[in-house]
Amino acid sequence: MSGHLVLDNMSKSDRDAALGVGAGVSWSKLSRHKTGSGTYVDWDTASRAELAKLLKGQQLGSAGRESLPPHRYLSFAKGSGIPTGPIEDFFPKPKKIPAWMDKQKLVIPRKGAGTEMCRDAKDAWNKGNLQQALFLQFAKGESLILEIYHFEGREMTEANGK
Repeated sequence: MSGHLVLDNMSKSDRDAALGVGAGVSWSKLSRHKTGSGTYVDWDTASRAELAKLLKGQQLGSAGRESLPPHRYLSFAKGSGIPTGPIEDFFPKPKKIPAWMDKQKLVIPRKGAGTEMCRDAKDAWNKGNLQQALFLQFAKGESLILEIYHFEGREMTEANGK
């Protein structure tokens, strides 16, 4: 599995607000990649370096996504009735734009390192309109998956991010 968008860090309050949007939103269990030798990739110098590449939109090393550290997914399911109107409708309680909904914080992974957004959403993104991109993705009845590596400023682990 991979995300349409990568987010380095998410706060508990933003995660909880997203989960409150509706039944179509979910927070995954910890996702970890296995190496060729069958061990799990953990947080170390090499995985942090690969994450830095991913967050800069750079090409990952030869192991690709399998070299990335533990992470979780915030998924907005396809056809889940997520609002496609004004941004304030997206997170009605309270009516504020979440901190993660910021083009300076979100990254579209380089081709092959993530899941592609629908064409209209990607076009809006490329024109600098993050909110329109997100809503076009939903309006087309598509899912949206955020891939998140830090929770409350700490590296994602089994205990952190529950």
